[in-house]
Amino acid sequence: MSLCFLPFRKYADFTGRAGRREYWSFFLLTLLPAVALLTAAELSGSLAVSLAATSYFLATFLPSLAVSVRRLHDSGKSGWWILMGFLGPAGWLVYLGFMLRKSGLGDNRYGRHPKAAPIPVREAPWPPASSMPRTDGA
Repeated sequence: MSLCFLPFRKYADFTGRAGRREYWSFFLLTLLPAVALLTAAELSGSLAVSLAATSYFLATFLPSLAVSVRRLHDSGKSGWWILMGFLGPAGWLVYLGFMLRKSGLGDNRYGRHPKAAPIPVREAPWPPASSMPRTDGA
């Protein structure tokens, strides 16, 4: 199943690494509308606003999970560490520590460092197609 329908498609990838800036930017940008929708739903008591809030939470759940897993990857941890949240306040503090932790320098088993320079692309060892002789007789 393709994840193309998600509004945050870029974030619905569980592979690789996410730096602190990417994680916390995503967290804050999804938290602000969530607080606004929850406040509006509570104050108005309207079913339409409650459905909008529920739809928003469903639409952002998978991308939130994915960026959290990638943030754990950046600190060198498996994505399964996200289950620490089920252990109560002690687990939440450990999880928060992982999210605040500075990433290790260099690459790890989950990919390149998020701030690493891109790998330079070498020129192809063969000449461009426009300078190749034609073989169709034209």
